[in-house]
Amino acid sequence: GLKRRRWVELLIVPLGLAVMGVGAYFWFTHTNLGLEVRDNEVEPNNTAAQANAIASGRAIKGQKGKRIGVEESDRDFFRFAVVGSEPKVLRAALSGIPNMELLLEVFDGTGKKIAEADNGGVGEGEIIPNLKLAPGEHYIAVREVWTAGRPATENVSDWYTLTATWKAPEPGHETEPDDVASAALPIAVGETMRGMLGRVDDVDYYYVR
Repeated sequence: GLKRRRWVELLIVPLGLAVMGVGAYFWFTHTNLGLEVRDNEVEPNNTAAQANAIASGRAIKGQKGKRIGVEESDRDFFRFAVVGSEPKVLRAALSGIPNMELLLEVFDGTGKKIAEADNGGVGEGEIIPNLKLAPGEHYIAVREVWTAGRPATENVSDWYTLTATWKAPEPGHETEPDDVASAALPIAVGETMRGMLGRVDDVDYYYVR
């Protein structure tokens, strides 16, 4: 098959910001999470600072319209907050667009990518089923999978649907990230744990307490 090289997302920033840890293409500034939640995305929302607000369990529709660059598709950011002092578990489900392979990403409030889903092909959806989130601001990004040497795709006719739900962790249910031994989840002798393999190469680690 066609071998693809994933783009390394780069953003040239002043040295001071770089030292503070602003990474990849994610330019983070504080945003107002109290803005109106809508049923359809509103452009521009190509950066975290322009992100549309979303509510738990409420679907929002979006389009991958005019591309940002020759090889860079439209990018849509959405924002939400985990309130209180306890973590929540995020389930983010994205429907597909007929002529496009989509990538689903989650960032924390500092702009650090903490999860992504790229399991489907052209026209297929993506899902992040059980990501544990700390209290605070978080962002979800939807974009096309960028392929070096191929023009970015535009689609002004079809809509995708993003539904993000965050709730308290359920006892006996596995949460991500637990892909390495240092992030292993505790399990007692005789205890039953229900887990999910959220992507092709997903691995879940446990240790007996």
